[in-house]
Amino acid sequence: MGESIRATASDGHEFDIYLAQSKGSPRGGIVLIQEIFGVNNHIKSVAEKFSSYGYLVGAPSLFDRVKPYIQLDYSSEDAIRGKELKENPNAILFGVSTKVFSCKAKINSFILIHFNKKPIKKVQ
Repeated sequence: MGESIRATASDGHEFDIYLAQSKGSPRGGIVLIQEIFGVNNHIKSVAEKFSSYGYLVGAPSLFDRVKPYIQLDYSSEDAIRGKELKENPNAILFGVSTKVFSCKAKINSFILIHFNKKPIKKVQ
């Protein structure tokens, strides 16, 4: 089972990352980007699934700057709330999650995965 850890952005803002660790030495790392529903049980289960294949997975809470601990469900009301959060210009933490995650994992490459119908991107 994963755990939530605290990370610090370059401007000092603290935010959560859900971290799912593989058993043994990880094959690599994955930064799992949340949907508009936050780091909810679904995102955590996806992180756990990838960790079972040997990856260290971090899912940063991208809305923490605006509203910490967001875990929405898939109702129409929560979809509206999630879209509002996504549109807030302060919502997204650019570049910090990968830096913190790479340092914690002590690995040189990671895969960035998100749920926006775009291809997976491998970063070296």
